[in-house]
Amino acid sequence: MPFRLEVWDDPPPDDRQDWEEAFEASLLVVDDTLGYFSPTETIDTFEVPSGRYAARISGRGFVNRGWPGSTTRGDRWRVQLWSSAGDISARRIKQWRQRAV
Repeated sequence: MPFRLEVWDDPPPDDRQDWEEAFEASLLVVDDTLGYFSPTETIDTFEVPSGRYAARISGRGFVNRGWPGSTTRGDRWRVQLWSSAGDISARRIKQWRQRAV
């Protein structure tokens, strides 16, 4: 599934209106490496300076809640990171609502 990682110097603009799901949390990066693990894809690693980050994870293009019945999904994800001095409690800031069939 498409995945994009962005590292910002400051908090990025809030564009959650463009996404169907959104979460915020803290993330600790060690050894200058961030790993991305997908159940249907290979493991990808990204070079990110070690440190504590605030993270906003956004997704869109969902076809079903949970397993869609296929490994060909339409969802895509973006992770935005920016430096953070303290912890951010993990929280959902926008929730996708599946349409009734």
